[in-house]
Amino acid sequence: MNSEIIQSKLLNTGYLAGVLQLHGNRSFGRTANKKRLLYKCIPDDKELPVFLIPYEMKMDFSKVFKNKYVLFTFDHWNETHPHGLLKETIGDVDDLNCYYEYQLYCKYLHISINDFTNKSRVVLQENTVETIISRMLTLPKYQLEDRRAEYIFSIDPENSRDFDDAFSIQTLDNHETKISIYIANVCLWLEEMELWNSFSTRVSTIYLPDKKRTMLPAALSDVVCSLLENNDRLAFVMDAIFDENGQLKDIQYKNAVIRVKKNFVYEEPKLLKNHNYKQLFEFTAALDKNMKDSHDLVEYWMIYMNSKTGEHMANHKMGIFRSVQYSHSPLHITKLDHHTQQVIRSWNNVIGKYICYAEDADIHHDMLERKYYVQITSPIRRLIDLLNMLLFIKHMGLADLSSSADTFLTKWLAQMDFINKSMKDIRKIQVASDVLHRCFHNPDIMNSEYEGVLFDKTVKGDKFKYMVYLKDIKLLTSYTSDENLENYTDRNFKIYLFENEDQSRKKIRLQLQHQKIE
Repeated sequence: MNSEIIQSKLLNTGYLAGVLQLHGNRSFGRTANKKRLLYKCIPDDKELPVFLIPYEMKMDFSKVFKNKYVLFTFDHWNETHPHGLLKETIGDVDDLNCYYEYQLYCKYLHISINDFTNKSRVVLQENTVETIISRMLTLPKYQLEDRRAEYIFSIDPENSRDFDDAFSIQTLDNHETKISIYIANVCLWLEEMELWNSFSTRVSTIYLPDKKRTMLPAALSDVVCSLLENNDRLAFVMDAIFDENGQLKDIQYKNAVIRVKKNFVYEEPKLLKNHNYKQLFEFTAALDKNMKDSHDLVEYWMIYMNSKTGEHMANHKMGIFRSVQYSHSPLHITKLDHHTQQVIRSWNNVIGKYICYAEDADIHHDMLERKYYVQITSPIRRLIDLLNMLLFIKHMGLADLSSSADTFLTKWLAQMDFINKSMKDIRKIQVASDVLHRCFHNPDIMNSEYEGVLFDKTVKGDKFKYMVYLKDIKLLTSYTSDENLENYTDRNFKIYLFENEDQSRKKIRLQLQHQKIE
């Protein structure tokens, strides 16, 4: 490898990530001016050689020097090892929060939204949310329907702030039932606040144990766009009209101003006693006999909206579809306990890849058994949902949007490969970080065996890769083996933590215990 190849790796990001080897205070010469010692730095990129980087050691009383996660740039390659220059020190390798941050840099997912945040702040300093909505209600371009009088509620995990979706149910005069699903209308906010050009290259909110890294500025994701109770908010609405026999008669889409009456938490007593929730649950249970709780209800209507909207978009030859292909029919998972089924269905909803509509594109979602499936219900947290909402509003004439919105759409539709890679990397980091966090903060879990369910089997060379859900400790992780096991097989596993000698990598590994679970 020569310096030109190293320079090419720096073109897009301007940095390389690695672990600076300070433990033991072993240096490898000095800089040309003899002022600083040179230390080994092991890049995360396995294709790169070991670098030598000047570093000034800060002495303290302990005299124990820790390896550090760093960012560096290329300087020259005039000797055996290339030389680099320190750009930023992330922190010590034994600090898990620093490890999470380092992993984001390694996958080029540490993306600044400072410009986006600052421009959002300027708009909100000049206008209140209520003022902006009042103005938008008077503008024909947005075609906003005022639905603030309707009883609308949301159901989310405890401590949520980014409320993407909400529901209402109405019995109409002719014994028909209208189920309305309300999704945070991020498109109209970006349009009115003129923020299309400020959007960063973050494709999703990233949830790690230390904190979440939001796709949108916090002021937008947690306040302005979020469907917070007792606040006027903008929504993208799907109305599904059912006859008295529960048969779908019509679906309509609208932009609306709403006021959510209550942000409920899954399964909380007040939710279970709420008249509107009970009415919606009873109606939904008649459509799906497997309905057991509020988690199932939310999942049902999110899948319903995504699939019905997918059908609508495919009929109009547009959309970004979630494609999940299997070489065989997926096995039924009904033999598993209810919670494990929910975890596997949730995982299967994020695998696969995104494909733009084309006449010859294979966009079938095998796992959900849907011919057409788009994601449009989480635009606060996922770029794809925002793009699908923008495509729908634009092509169905639900709003008269600016040329900046068109430019934004054109730019991102050409970057499906980047989005797919980023989403895959985000998923890997989130799963690996969660497992590490659990093992570091509760090392006792590595002393026991756990029953695990294998699923999402893929073949990689002569190896088989699976996802495994350890239901007793509610832990999801990956597992690679020589054994070809069927999806949804039960096995016993033990958990092990591995850390290589230079402390540059931390890995959690499962070991299969060969006795089969009866």
